[in-house]
Amino acid sequence: MLSSTDNTNKRSCVSSSSSSILSLPHELITTEILARVASCSSTDLFNAKLSSKDLLEAANDDHIFKHISVAKFERYITPYDHQRKQVSSFLQRCKECGNSEVLFRAGMSDFFCSKQESGLKNLKKAVENGHVDATYVYGVILLCSGDENKREEGLKLLSSFKKSQPKGFKLSECRERVENVTRLMTDIIWRPWLHRLAREQELCSHSKRYRYEDPWLPGLTRELEGCCEKCELDNEAELFCTMMAKCYA
Repeated sequence: MLSSTDNTNKRSCVSSSSSSILSLPHELITTEILARVASCSSTDLFNAKLSSKDLLEAANDDHIFKHISVAKFERYITPYDHQRKQVSSFLQRCKECGNSEVLFRAGMSDFFCSKQESGLKNLKKAVENGHVDATYVYGVILLCSGDENKREEGLKLLSSFKKSQPKGFKLSECRERVENVTRLMTDIIWRPWLHRLAREQELCSHSKRYRYEDPWLPGLTRELEGCCEKCELDNEAELFCTMMAKCYA
């Protein structure tokens, strides 16, 4: 059991720590402490805001909204969901501040709901902020374009993207995560509004088959490696389009 002296010392230590944190420059609190808290958990950030007036003020900085985690609000795909005005307002602030996850969701919602120009704009912003899945989707969309320059841009983007990822990384990892977002999106948005993405032209003339049935394990499909990088990206684009079509079904 702690003695009264120990309790007094403990309170003094907590008070001293709080004072030390609050004595730091506002910019340091915002960028180095609260932004890291926000990127891990919005709940932890909200709790921090309740602890002091200074932290409440610091937590209203645009930099916080740019980095805050929105995992808690995954049922609210975009800032345009008006089921709860407070959540919609929060997500809109995140989007305006350049939150890559919200930009990614807004880009997906816009592009696949027949707002291609707006969708590509939001996806590109998310890409510029380093969002992994947005980079994958944006690159695949460019690969599916009928414009040769855009296909070349998509090729360069995805090629560079793959090289920047850890050893063993596969584009199929992104596809699986995007599928989860898409299925959630189709649960919320009226499906006839959804835009179907289709291939215009392949990059590699040798690209023919994208999946095959495993002869030893019935029902299991495997993906082909491809004869070159262009072929592999053609395969990935076809698999992405097929996946999206199934989500719409």
